[in-house]
Amino acid sequence: FNVSKKYIRYNEGFENYSLLYPNRLYWYGNNLYLSTKIGNAIYEITPEGVRQSYMIDFGTNNVPEHFYDFMKTGNNNISTFDLITKQKEMIKRQNRSNYCYSIENFFETDDYIGFQFSFKLHLELYIRSKKTGKSVILKNMQLCNVENEEMPITFLLCDHDYFYAYIEPSVLTDMYKTIKKDPSRKLQIKDSFFAKIEECVKTLNELDNPVILKIKFNF
Repeated sequence: FNVSKKYIRYNEGFENYSLLYPNRLYWYGNNLYLSTKIGNAIYEITPEGVRQSYMIDFGTNNVPEHFYDFMKTGNNNISTFDLITKQKEMIKRQNRSNYCYSIENFFETDDYIGFQFSFKLHLELYIRSKKTGKSVILKNMQLCNVENEEMPITFLLCDHDYFYAYIEPSVLTDMYKTIKKDPSRKLQIKDSFFAKIEECVKTLNELDNPVILKIKFNF
């Protein structure tokens, strides 16, 4: 096969941050997508170059255009220390703001489209069903646990109607023990799902590898 090198331009003015902002590529069918830490655009890479494919609109929570102006360096020489200092300042400003920022892990399948983003120190996941047009946001990247306590999960991939994620055994075990001690705290957890948790916990050691979850959203 042939390999060619191409230089693509996007987010002009932030060229010197290439080492501080890892960009991730996402594959869907014959399409290759790219997102960046700055801006709401999702780019599509083609043999001809790069073009904007999607623009994420958070409404009143969009980051204003001037928000990152203090970071622009153009092609001027700037030390790594100064770049890191500017990045730390950017993170502080983002965390203090009411804006949604740092879009990453964009994905698209035949049935869903979604991405992760940050809001006030929390990583959140947006998923939209192409079939129904409905969408859901998983706040703090967690499933509902007893009294909305954290049940941190990490999503790995999406396959048609199902999502796959993993959760640490210690978290699953602690949740099970809490509910067994006080069943009234089970709240919205269905009996059938709790039975599966119970079955799983019986074979788990807290030092085991993470548990893989197969999840289907009904929306």
